[in-house]
Amino acid sequence: MRERDLRRALGELHARGPGVVTTTEFLLGLLDHSRFVAAEHDTVLVESLLL
Repeated sequence: MRERDLRRALGELHARGPGVVTTTEFLLGLLDHSRFVAAEHDTVLVESLLL
């Protein structure tokens, strides 16, 4: 999936209901992270952003 498509899909996501939580904002931020953009990401990056 291309980045543009992923951004569009995340932008179109509408999850509603009591207690519904998504990772949309996290994923959009990850797409902008310099290490992700440079294709130097790994699971450690994701873990560090979650902490």
